[in-house]
Amino acid sequence: MDVELCKIMGFGPSLIFSQMERATGDPEKNMIVDTFAEWQVSKLQKVPTAAKSVTIGKSADYVFSILSDAGHLEKFHPFCQQNVATSWGVDERKDVIHYYSGLRYERQFISWDEGRGFQLLLGASREKRSLVIWSLQEIDAENCKLSISVSPYPYARYPYVANWVAHKLWIEPRLESYLFSVLQGLKRFAETGQTVRQNQWGSHPWFSSRTHN
Repeated sequence: MDVELCKIMGFGPSLIFSQMERATGDPEKNMIVDTFAEWQVSKLQKVPTAAKSVTIGKSADYVFSILSDAGHLEKFHPFCQQNVATSWGVDERKDVIHYYSGLRYERQFISWDEGRGFQLLLGASREKRSLVIWSLQEIDAENCKLSISVSPYPYARYPYVANWVAHKLWIEPRLESYLFSVLQGLKRFAETGQTVRQNQWGSHPWFSSRTHN
């Protein structure tokens, strides 16, 4: 579906703005988002998700300060070879992830809630992007909980039953393994300041170098 058809169907700028306003009461925390991205988000909010969480022994503000830096994935992502920001400002944030496997994914941030989290679209091409949500919850002054959920783009094209079977048998276990490693990497970096090594919590069939599988 192209941008003009999205407009005809009524997917305008109010879609993501209204969703974020309901969640936070502040629609100004949204990034500049094109109509096609809004349509993608509306489809992906209805598909199965994979999610993992971790408790980090640092304040939510401190952890978010790490995530606010351009190229932050290079510090803690065990499958990320390079993380290059192509736009990193108040109104627009985009970057590129180069995985050790050779995959190259682009991230377009669609909402940014300072100190609490963000939402983004992730994929190898504009047409094939998944919805990823990072959410921080303060536990106390010295601890927080970080959760990441992924709504995979292939599910937007198939019936619910087919999605559920594929999700439980194939995609969810692999995504949860991936999210576990990413979350453990951020926890380690936040608590110790030590940069994470490649495949530190094991290799991944999609994102690790073939020589490490």
